[in-house]
Parts: sequence; structure tokens; C-alpha cells
Amino acid sequence: MFYLTHDDFINTLIALQGKGVKVRFLANRAMLEPAHLPLLERLARAGVEMYATTSPAGGKMHLKCAIVDDDTVITGAANWTRQSFEMNFEDALIIRSPPLVEHYREGFEKLLVASEPLSLSSSQEVSPSSSNERLTQSDLSRGLPSYVCRDVPLAMSFFNQGLEARTALIASLRAATGRVDIAMYFLDDPQVVATLEGISRAGQCRVRLLMDQVLLGPWYLPRIQKLWDAGVEVLCYRQDRAILHLKAAVVDEEFVWTGSANWSTGAFERNIEDMLCFKDATLALRYLTFMDDIAAQCQSFESFALASPDKEPAPTPEPPREPEPVRSRVGFELPMTGPREDFDAVCNPAPTFPFFEVEARVRYVPDDEYLPVLLKLISQAHQSILITMYVMSEQKSAQPHLECMLRSLEQAVRRGVYVYMVLFLPTSPEDRLDRAHSNWAEKLRARGIDVRLALPDTDLHEKMVVVDLCKALIGSHNWSEGAISGSRVYESSALIMLDRQEPRFADYVFSRPILSDMRTREHWEREAAVVRHIQAATGKDREAMLERLRQEPE
Repeated sequence: MFYLTHDDFINTLIALQGKGVKVRFLANRAMLEPAHLPLLERLARAGVEMYATTSPAGGKMHLKCAIVDDDTVITGAANWTRQSFEMNFEDALIIRSPPLVEHYREGFEKLLVASEPLSLSSSQEVSPSSSNERLTQSDLSRGLPSYVCRDVPLAMSFFNQGLEARTALIASLRAATGRVDIAMYFLDDPQVVATLEGISRAGQCRVRLLMDQVLLGPWYLPRIQKLWDAGVEVLCYRQDRAILHLKAAVVDEEFVWTGSANWSTGAFERNIEDMLCFKDATLALRYLTFMDDIAAQCQSFESFALASPDKEPAPTPEPPREPEPVRSRVGFELPMTGPREDFDAVCNPAPTFPFFEVEARVRYVPDDEYLPVLLKLISQAHQSILITMYVMSEQKSAQPHLECMLRSLEQAVRRGVYVYMVLFLPTSPEDRLDRAHSNWAEKLRARGIDVRLALPDTDLHEKMVVVDLCKALIGSHNWSEGAISGSRVYESSALIMLDRQEPRFADYVFSRPILSDMRTREHWEREAAVVRHIQAATGKDREAMLERLRQEPE
């Protein structure tokens, strides 16, 4: 199991071990993080045999499967977590097949030989929580799906045989004559993408792809763009906390592909995965109905696609305009900004800023002290307040703590203090922070705060406030109601106080890559869109785009 965190599953395994059933758990090394160790220790104290493995190629043990007795395999895309079973789009299959069990057990035993036994605390026995202390067979059956498919022919199964699985999958796609329906979390394998592009462009069959918004990132977007340009119907699922985590496909309404493996190079060449192919029209119809339900909650890729010269004419460029200063409501103008002239720079990673040492007094700032300390710093500022911030949450309620902080910043501006703020801008425009931070840029610039948005794809993850270049509040507190109030999350920060000003604080803050054109929201969102397209393009496409921008930057 790649991730196992659901209490119901953990309690069930503990109960089974207590009844004399031998339970062995093979964990991916990601489960060895400190946050998960208490869960593993509970299993170990109950007598469950624990192992950890890593793919020899440096990939991941990405399976989500179990072998029960000698007749049942449980597998699919779903990790055993609450997120999977309560929020995401997933699949989990319970397959009663002794031959399949034999295949999986052989692969499992090979993994155990190459795995490391985990020695965890076993000093005391452990029982499941009260809600699961008296598990019965009916309890264990409660989670079974209401849909049951009997006597389903298994065409192919692959357990840690990625290259063979890819070859078989490509052959299945090339043989399609009617339609191919895909629901996929990751899709970047060049051979699979080329196969889908080819059969769609040739009109061989209709191809539909349901994808998660993760594929809007710059690494994946060019591949999805190719499929869209080839005529594939692409639909994107976008939710803040839920994901489309399936790795499934239906070919010609008869063959069903599923398992743990994304259609990615990592899955086929480095990870430990499984893939299965069933030949059954009834099961195929079940998956197609599920995909139709997902599609109804998706958005067409059209709004995310890059403009293609063969699809629409190039827009007539606007005549050059002089940069317009932004007038704030506090009565003076913010520093002038204007159109970007160095689009080539957005392709280059930000230079690493050299570390520097200072002598200072340091005070730990826990949650309940963060806001009072921040307000005091702002109220005592004489010259400047420099801020870099990863998250500034939208005001969906009154949020008195956040409003109190904003009023303090506006009062500093009215005293003549220069307030400069860099806000993170996510890679995907569908990330909720994109809209939230654009909203804040609009509001705060109207209050006289010189807000700048970081370049998309720049990992600006810090939460820092520097006052008069001699006081710095640095730590994990984002500017969200939960973090600032200390009521919903636990954070920590440090107040650093210097005896003299340190200009390198300013050098650092002003070195962060930012959007150039902050005249109006229309201007900065247009520049952000262009930057994202440049970062997503590759090779000749990127160079052609840059050349056009060099000639017509507007």
C-alpha cells in the first residue's frame, strides 16, 4: 500500500490479526514520515509484520492492493485513506480469482525479498478503537460496493511489469475502432501520448480524456495540448480538495484497463505498479457510466488550451501605450510599472540568493502571539515594510484578525511608510490561490500597498515580514485566518531584531522574480497568462512565441 491512514482499515487489520489471521504490510517509504509512524506502530504492536521497500530504479512502490487468503485480490487506484473513499474519484476492485492471487502472491514475495523489515515499537498490545472492537463478518462486508460483476474474464494482468504493460496497452489502443474513454490522474508517457494523438488525428475512433487539474501544470500541459489539437475531447476536473485519481480506460465499450499505474514514464519504467485488463461489456458499461458522471462535473479544456495558429488568426497587436501609474485611495501614486520587455527571462530559473549572517536577538513567536507581535511591528515602522507571502486567504467571512492586520498596514501607508509585498502566484490558473491573490493585489494596491505577484512556476513558499530593515518576522505563519488566529492550525515563527539596518534583506526581497505590469488587474492577468504559455511551451513552439513577443511585446 502506497498510503494507509484510514482508521477503519487499520482497526480491521488489527482485529483480524487478533483473531489469528496472519497480516503482512508492505509500505512505500513515504509512509515512514514522522506523521505516519504512529499508525505503523499501532499495526506493529498488534503483531502485523511490517516491511518497507523502494523501487530499484529510484521510483515508488505505488501499489494499492491486498491479497486475501487464496482466492481474492483487492486493487485499483484508491489508497486506503479517507480522502480516497470520501472525496476523490477512485476505483477499488475486489476480484475473486485463485489464478490472479497466485500471480500477485508471487510478485509480493519477490518484493518482500528486496524489502527491509521494520522494527517498530511492540512493547504493549493494542486493540482497535471501540467502534471496531467487535467486528463481525457483516461489518467486514459493509464496505463492499453495491455493484457486483460475476464471471468477468480477465484478459491480462501485470504486477511490476511496467514495460510489458505499456506495450500491451498501446497495442490495445491501436486496435480500437469505435471509442476510447480515459480517466487519468497523470498522463505524460511520450509513447502513450503519441498513440492517442495518432488514433485521434487519423479519425480511427473517438477519444475522450477526463483529467485532473494537476495536468494543467507546465510539465504536462504541452502533452495535453497535443491531444487537444489532434481532436481528443479533453475535460478537466477542478476542485480544491478532491481529485480525479483514477487510472482507468474503456476501449470499444468492451475492454477495461485499470490498476495503480498512471500512464506516465515513471509508472512504466521506475515504479512498482499493477495494471489489469478485463474483457467484459457489463463492466465496461459500469465504468462508462461512472466516467459520464465525472464528465458532468468537468470543464472543457478549451479555456486552458494555448492558441494555435492553424485554429485562429493572430490578434492585431495593440499600439504601444505609456505605462499608467496606479493611483491609490490614500492620495499618492505607487511606483510605475509597465509591459514586460524581457520575456526570455521567464524561462530561466531565479538565481539563488547567497546566504548572509547577522548578529541579532531572536524571540520565538507561538501562535497566540503572532498577530500581536505583527501589529506592533507594523505600528512601529518608520520607513519600510517588506513582505513575501505564500498564502493570503480570501475573506469569505468577517475574519476580524485579517481585517485588523490590513487596517494596520493601511495606517502605516498613511504615515508615509513604504509597504512592498510579493504574493505567490501558482502555476495553474485554476489553483484557488490564483484568484485569491489577484483579488488581494487589486484591493491592497487600492490601499497604497505596492503588491507584486510572483512569476508563475516560481516556488515562493516563504512567510516573511521585514520592518525598517532591522526587524524580521520569519516562520510558517501564512496570512490566513486559521494561521493568524491560531485557532485551526499550529504554526511557529521567529522575531529577529538587529541593532542596525541590514540592506541585504531588501536585496533579497527585491530579487524575487515578479510580474512586470501591475497597472491594472487586466494587465497583470494578461501577463501571467502569457508567462504560463511560455513556460508550458517547448522547443520551436517556445522560440516562435518568444520571437513574436520580442517584436510585439504588447
